[in-house]
Amino acid sequence: MAYILDYIDWYGDFTLDKIPFNDVDNLIFTQLCFADFSEIVPTEAQYGSISIADAAEKFLEFGRDKNVNMGVLVPNHVVDLFLKMAQSERYKNMRLAKYIDEIDSEKQQQFSAVTIILGDGTNYIAFRGTDDTIVGWKEDFNMSFITPVPSQISGVEYVNRVADSLSGAIILGGHSKGGNIAVFSGIYCKGDVKDRIIKIYNNDGPGFTNDILTTPDYLRISDRVKTIIPESSVVGMLLEHDEKYTIVKSKQLGILQHDAFTWEVLGPRFVVSEERSTYSEIADMALRTWINSLDGDERLLFVDTLFDLLECTDATTLTGFNSNKLKAASGVIKTIKNMSEEQRNGMMKIVGALFKDSAMAINAVLNENHNKKKHSRSSRSIKLIVRHKNKKSE
Repeated sequence: MAYILDYIDWYGDFTLDKIPFNDVDNLIFTQLCFADFSEIVPTEAQYGSISIADAAEKFLEFGRDKNVNMGVLVPNHVVDLFLKMAQSERYKNMRLAKYIDEIDSEKQQQFSAVTIILGDGTNYIAFRGTDDTIVGWKEDFNMSFITPVPSQISGVEYVNRVADSLSGAIILGGHSKGGNIAVFSGIYCKGDVKDRIIKIYNNDGPGFTNDILTTPDYLRISDRVKTIIPESSVVGMLLEHDEKYTIVKSKQLGILQHDAFTWEVLGPRFVVSEERSTYSEIADMALRTWINSLDGDERLLFVDTLFDLLECTDATTLTGFNSNKLKAASGVIKTIKNMSEEQRNGMMKIVGALFKDSAMAINAVLNENHNKKKHSRSSRSIKLIVRHKNKKSE
């Protein structure tokens, strides 16, 4: 099987006039924006742009290809992808501009984006998904009970500014949280900017609450939204999706399919599947039931307590938390001891509900699949009997 790095090897010699922009290019751009472009790609204040080839040269000069560690959950292949793009005819002359990277612990915000000028009159705005920062993950959890979160607001403002400074058509896209921000930005950007958007990609990112999906602003752009998920999607199934989604096969299992570098490609397209996996259906049902069972105060308690535990070692990243397991364990125990009785009881109730809802989801999905197989076997048996009778009558 082949994946996005193989796609660059295969189609890197073909410019967009030979093989037009497609869904696989979109996913590649959403991974490119995880690279550290600080002091390489011009910010909005600096104006200008830089080719992908020249950006890669600076990247190498700064030694950012050495001892690569993108964090616990971000693939290190991001650097390989960037350097491959810089050597390909397809991507090397595309230009990067308006890089932004903001981390704000007080606002509980992790936001980063870059604009890719394709050279055919189209601009792709890529929103970075959740990185290794603890504050970034807390913002993700906040999405379950806060709308909008700071990064969604920043996304709208960024799209409006980019549109005012660049001409041409616009494509929005991102992976994970970045996909959610892309759609949110398309919903709430200015009307004249909406008219220039030709596609919005949500690559395994969370959806939205129903009150957003029924607004005139969403309905105006809904036909341009494309959601792509792997078979065992968990993150992409959070909250609600109005649009149909494309299901992609992955070489990984379970939640590890969230890694875009494991999605299978064949030529200039993804290898698609007809339906989600049983794992995805169970996880979706369990999380949806659990989240809906919690009121706003309970969701706030769960998120604040969970991240108090992660931040108790003064770590700012998941890698930092994971690197000193003894200090982390000691800090977690101390934090739990310092909790009030009400807080501990509340957390036990919430976590208990998650286990209960997970067990119910497992039983429900397995029973449904069993009934589907039973019905399928019955249908086949009936067809065989009918066929046999028809042969006898002949």
